[in-house]
Amino acid sequence: MKRNLLCAIAACAAINFASAQWTRLTSPTTNNLYAVAFNNERFGYAVGEKGTVLRTNDGGSTWTVLPSPDSTDIKSVIIVDSATVIVATANTNGKSAIYKSTTRGNSWHKMLRDDKPFYLVQLPNGNIFGMSTFAYISLDKGETWQTGQRLNSTSNYNEIEFPDNHHGFIGGNVIGDTTNHAEFLRTEDVGQTWHQSYAFGFPNNFAFSSMSALNADTLFMFTNYDKRFHPKDSSQLLMLFGFKLRPVGGDTIWNFRSKLVNKSIADIMNTCKFFTGGLAYAAGDRGHIYISTTNGKKWTKDYRGRVTINALYMLNENKGYAVGNNGLVLKRDVASFSNAPAELIPLKVYPNPASSSSTVSFTLKKSASIVLQVADEKGTIVYTEQSKKYNAGTYQRSIPVANFQRGVYHINVIIDGNLKGKSELLVVQ
Repeated sequence: MKRNLLCAIAACAAINFASAQWTRLTSPTTNNLYAVAFNNERFGYAVGEKGTVLRTNDGGSTWTVLPSPDSTDIKSVIIVDSATVIVATANTNGKSAIYKSTTRGNSWHKMLRDDKPFYLVQLPNGNIFGMSTFAYISLDKGETWQTGQRLNSTSNYNEIEFPDNHHGFIGGNVIGDTTNHAEFLRTEDVGQTWHQSYAFGFPNNFAFSSMSALNADTLFMFTNYDKRFHPKDSSQLLMLFGFKLRPVGGDTIWNFRSKLVNKSIADIMNTCKFFTGGLAYAAGDRGHIYISTTNGKKWTKDYRGRVTINALYMLNENKGYAVGNNGLVLKRDVASFSNAPAELIPLKVYPNPASSSSTVSFTLKKSASIVLQVADEKGTIVYTEQSKKYNAGTYQRSIPVANFQRGVYHINVIIDGNLKGKSELLVVQ
C-alpha cells in the first residue's frame, strides 16, 4: 500500500513537472508571432504580423517593441551579433524585402527586395542564405547579396535549413489545381545549384508542413493530408535519406530513400527540431509542444496549450523558446525547475561591463574539480582556466578581458566534468 502511494505521488510529480517545462512569458503584443531567435540565453528577437519586432535582453522576462521595417508580415529573423539583426518579410502581394539593423533593431535599412516571400537561414560559418524568387547568399553579414539560381516558379517554398556550411534543404509544396504535394530542393555546393526531389520518392502525396535536417544526409519532414487546400488535422512524419542525383526525363533530380516514422499524429506541425541521439521537439496548430526521445516514433506533450504555435528556437536540447498566434511567447528552461545544481549558487560577475578584468564569484557546497571557461556569442571558447580542486566555500577568480573584442560573453563553470553555472560578461573597450 505504501509503495503504491509513493508511486502515485511520483507519477503526479512527473505530470506536474512535464506541464512546467514551458513557461508562458509576458508579451507586449497580440499580433501573431512567426519566428524567434536568440544568440545567447538572454538576448533575442521575436518577429511577426504587421511588421512586429520584439527584443529581449533578459531571457524573455521583458520585451521591447521596436520600430517596424515595414507593415508587412515578418517570418524570418537572423541575429548576426549583439548590434546587428536581419529580418525578412513574407509579403504575398509582391513586395517582400530583407532589412538590416546595426542598432539592435532601433532603425532599419532595406538591403534587397523580391516579388515572392523571403525566408532566411544562417549557416554555421555565419554566412546568410535567403530564398524568394531566387536563391541569395550574403558573405558579409547581410551587407551585400549575391543572386543565385532561380527557384521553381510552380512551387511555394517556406522553409530553409543548412545543417552544415555546404549542404542545404528548401522545403515546400508543388501547387496543383486541387492538392498540394510536398517537395524539397537540395544543394551540396552552398546553394550555387539546387535540384528538386523525385516526386514519386515520397510514400504518399501529402503536403509539406515542416522539416528539420539532422545532418547532410538525414532530413525529417512532417507532411499532412491536403485536399482542395483544406488540410486535415493529422500529420505524418517521414525520414528522408540516401540522396543521389540521377537524370530523370531530361532533368537531374534527387532520388532518395524514405521511411514512414509515424503515420498518424493528431496535429499539423508548423515547426520541429531534431537532435542527434533521438531527441526531438515539434509544435503546431493545436497549441501543444511535443517531445520525442525516439526520433519521432512516439511523442508526448511537453506543453499543453490552445494557441497555434508557429516557431521553435532551441538553444540546446533542454532550453529554448516558442512563439505563436496572439503574441504567444513560451520559454523552456529545465534547469530552472529541476536541474539546478545543489552545489553551486548563481554566479556573480563584477565589474560588468568590464574593460580590463572581471571577477567571477561562486560558492561550492562540497569539494569538486572546477574548470572556468569563457565563450563568445558563437560558442567559441576564448579563455580556459585549468582544472583545479576546490573545497567547499566561496571563491573569486579573475578573468583578463583586455584583449577580448567588444561583445557579450558566456562564463561557464564546469564542475567534475558537468556544466553547472553560466552567467554573462559584457566586455566594453
